[in-house]
Amino acid sequence: MSYRIRILIAIGGVLVFAFIIFSIRRSKMVIGDSVFWFLFSLAMLVIGIFPELFFALARALHVASAANLAYLFLIGLLLIRVFQQDLKISQLTTKLQRLVQNQAIYEADHPEEEKAEEKKNG
Repeated sequence: MSYRIRILIAIGGVLVFAFIIFSIRRSKMVIGDSVFWFLFSLAMLVIGIFPELFFALARALHVASAANLAYLFLIGLLLIRVFQQDLKISQLTTKLQRLVQNQAIYEADHPEEEKAEEKKNG
């Protein structure tokens, strides 16, 4: 793995870490969701600083180069994260659908409250 790639990966790890800290301070990200990104930035730093680990692993797995293994590893982590996010979105979509259905049933059962709201906002 060339020094340029190592430096880029390490800098990327530091930038991801800094961006996560910035997002948490600005209350744009929940700490629980940021754990993955902290680990991701740590993995990038380890890859950039200790490429010998990936050279040995690349040889053991018969991968052409350590850079290919590093990219494969990082892409794999990102795919896992996308899958987790898809699961969350699916669960939230189901909850939203139930909430809308419950609200529609409530409004159908209580039409007099809806008319009072219309007059109030009217």
